[in-house]
Amino acid sequence: NEWKRSKVTSELKLKQQSKNLRINASIMNSLHAFGTSPSSLLAIDMIGDGLHGYIYLLTKVDDYFAATLHSILVIPRRFADIACIENTLLALFRFKHFYISLIPALRKRIATNEMYSNIGSVCEMDAAVSDSTHSEEDN
Repeated sequence: NEWKRSKVTSELKLKQQSKNLRINASIMNSLHAFGTSPSSLLAIDMIGDGLHGYIYLLTKVDDYFAATLHSILVIPRRFADIACIENTLLALFRFKHFYISLIPALRKRIATNEMYSNIGSVCEMDAAVSDSTHSEEDN
């Protein structure tokens, strides 16, 4: 999630958006190492003075990533624009819920990985002890 100045060029905005997409794709691939790679992630991009932005959905299909607009975010400056805040708040709560829903699966997978890691360490130690015992018996 990144905030951009309002007076940046379109070229710089596109370059920054591309970088953000690559970073989020990398995050998705890193989550795959835990065995719980979600097929989609939500991300926020704010442009200008921080009063306008969007949430996008980054989806992995086969080995490709596609980004689609999820929600427009508008933080009103004037009381007359306050009607915009409802959709923005709903979008931000959906964003929060999306990430909270990932936590149980990630915790379970991390615990499983730690358990297998600990078992692997014990098995390696048992194998080393067994190998040294056989070597002593052979002598």
